[in-house]
Amino acid sequence: MTERRWLAIIFGLYILFAFAYSWLMPPWEGPDEPAHYILAVNLVRVGIFSTTKRNYEAGQPQPYYRLVSVPLKWLHEINPEWVAVVQPERDYGNVRVAAPIFDWSDENYQFLPGLYLLRWLNILMGAGALGLNYAAMRRLSLKKLGFSNSHEENSPPYSLSDPPFAEKNPGFSPALAALALAALTPQFLHTTSSVANDTLGILAGAILFWIMSRSASLPLWGLGGGVILAFLLPYTTKLTVLPVGIALAIAIIFQVRARWPDAWRKFAIGGLVLGGGTLLLGVLLIPKMGDLFLRQVIWRALTISEDARTLEYGWEMVKQVVWSYWGLVGWLSVGLPGWVVVLLTGLGMIGVGVGYNGAGGLRRKGEEGEKKWVSWGVGLMAGLTVLAVLKNGLTTINSQGRFLFPAIGALALLMVSGWEKLLPARFKPYLLPAVIVLMIAANLILWFGGIIPVYYQPFWG
Repeated sequence: MTERRWLAIIFGLYILFAFAYSWLMPPWEGPDEPAHYILAVNLVRVGIFSTTKRNYEAGQPQPYYRLVSVPLKWLHEINPEWVAVVQPERDYGNVRVAAPIFDWSDENYQFLPGLYLLRWLNILMGAGALGLNYAAMRRLSLKKLGFSNSHEENSPPYSLSDPPFAEKNPGFSPALAALALAALTPQFLHTTSSVANDTLGILAGAILFWIMSRSASLPLWGLGGGVILAFLLPYTTKLTVLPVGIALAIAIIFQVRARWPDAWRKFAIGGLVLGGGTLLLGVLLIPKMGDLFLRQVIWRALTISEDARTLEYGWEMVKQVVWSYWGLVGWLSVGLPGWVVVLLTGLGMIGVGVGYNGAGGLRRKGEEGEKKWVSWGVGLMAGLTVLAVLKNGLTTINSQGRFLFPAIGALALLMVSGWEKLLPARFKPYLLPAVIVLMIAANLILWFGGIIPVYYQPFWG
């Protein structure tokens, strides 16, 4: 089967499963959906962005809400009822409990066009992020960047149906398998099919990951632009993108050091000043948004909760982050069975351990410096993001695994590339189908073991 057909299958499954999640989860049962949706609706109705006193999500960067308010405004002009905020009785005591928060029934259920339109727009945004991640992962899977020894850039599409495939391609590229892992992770599907600014953050992370993958061939001005985006995108999309941006900025500085040894110090100082200046300009132009952003960064970086000083808290926080990376839907309410999470986490950790050891390139003598730092930067992106999410968990118990998704391309590539290196040559062609089957099974287990029993949709009765 050709690469294009596999891509069609993976993206087709992503769209199918994501739309299914958007229907299976009743209105407002996506994490913090009411608050996110109301921010956009207020822009449509009164043209004002809410304050944090009225809406606890108003501290988020505004561009996502202003972007999605445009199609909501079109709906509002056709029929104001289509963007209505209709909520039944709610019980926020059911947060973290396997029960619905909103009491939908046969009598009160309503289809809310505005809400579902934004859910579906997020699905398409997630598809765009997957496309950028795949472009980066395919490039990083090339032999010359240290991830694989299969095919060179611009090689013709390979075929898994070719009998001598394993012999001719002992280092089958893990890019497609990594794409399947990212696209079909249950929590990723749930996140991109809910109304929130997470998906724009995921797209921003994918852009930075793509820049990282191409940094070995970018001119000096292109690398400078990458540093600017590394600072700008976290400010304009979601704070969870910041570790990805920091990793890109560091890797670019070392790229310049390898390629232009006489100019790298000037570039490092100039790039950081320019990137920081761009961020400062944004803070000055939008003082309210800048103040909230800086306060969030300082709070999450420097504050540690009193409860976080106990081992029990740390263990519960780590469990929550891991669970909500693979599949803990709703308001941290319904998750995959424990054995599935342990299985997926174990497989992932083995893959990352082996994948980063091979991808880091720092111990490989004789490799060109700029290529070495590209592959090392992928591990840095994944590592800094994980550390940031865990540190955030020491500040607030609300830290979640979905905050890792701006770096999902790097994480998935490391997981899969490790298994690609471990498998014997004759089994490598089966890695991609195995990943697809495993993730489909995980989604079906979550659906029939959790989502459908708990969030049974009234209009199915």
